[in-house]
Amino acid sequence: KTDSLNARRSGDALDYFLEFFAASFVGVLMESAWCLATTGAFESRTGLLYGMLNPLYGLGAALMTLALSRLGKRRELTVLLLAAIIGGAFQFLCGFAQERLFGSISWDYAGSLANVGGRTNLLVSLLWGVSGLLWVRDARPILLGFGDRLRGRVGKSIFVVLAVAVALNCAVSALAVRRWADRKGGVPAENAVTRFFDARYGDSFMEKIYPNMKFR
Repeated sequence: KTDSLNARRSGDALDYFLEFFAASFVGVLMESAWCLATTGAFESRTGLLYGMLNPLYGLGAALMTLALSRLGKRRELTVLLLAAIIGGAFQFLCGFAQERLFGSISWDYAGSLANVGGRTNLLVSLLWGVSGLLWVRDARPILLGFGDRLRGRVGKSIFVVLAVAVALNCAVSALAVRRWADRKGGVPAENAVTRFFDARYGDSFMEKIYPNMKFR
């Protein structure tokens, strides 16, 4: 059944959005739980200004779907290893893009075993591998079944509203981080837009949302 569900549909817009949304939310829950267990304190692990969502996990899930969904239960070790390679490379590229776009980092594995530029390492890649295997083998088929129940008019309307809200959230979050980086670099607010971002998303606000973000 798992294989047939994965092969039945490589994914349409609703499927991919559900996967993105679910993985973005679950990823934040997992990181928050790990932080609480290891430090004894709760710390924001979100990737967006509003809601408990981290697009890194959502995009990672979509990537796993594209690359691995048709493999299903077959060759589980192969799926795990491929997911580890894909996940490690994806995290490396995300870290590289963040540094280039915003001049900042949110994680640093420098000094850890088999790290690649401090952006990923062997352990993190293996965790991506396990997560990718569980995703395509167990979690995605369940999500597809849930998505089938949302294909009526009401469900599609909810999908559109949520998709627009998440897209706006991503855009505002990116602009707020970009303006935060500019403030750190001493760039003054020169127009109404930058003044709005300085007033609404000041340094103290941003530090609460992104406590691990550091600027180079």
